[in-house]
Amino acid sequence: MAKSSPLYHIDVVPLTPLYGRRDPRFSYVSPELIPTGSLVSISFGKRMLVGVTLDAKVLPGPVPEWMKFIGPVLLPGFLT
Repeated sequence: MAKSSPLYHIDVVPLTPLYGRRDPRFSYVSPELIPTGSLVSISFGKRMLVGVTLDAKVLPGPVPEWMKFIGPVLLPGFLT
């Protein structure tokens, strides 16, 4: 049986100000490791926003129902 590739938990800060929230990070899942500081597209409600990745780690288990897949990487390593 082939070993499946890991999924990654990616923390992203949207570049659009979102009021009423102290922690600006949102969690997404990705089939590939995305470098910290990359510019990415993210689904946020009914909108598509642009954000910057903060952290990436292997997802330790199955993908939670609430977690969405991250959109395309627009500029890898944009802030590094």
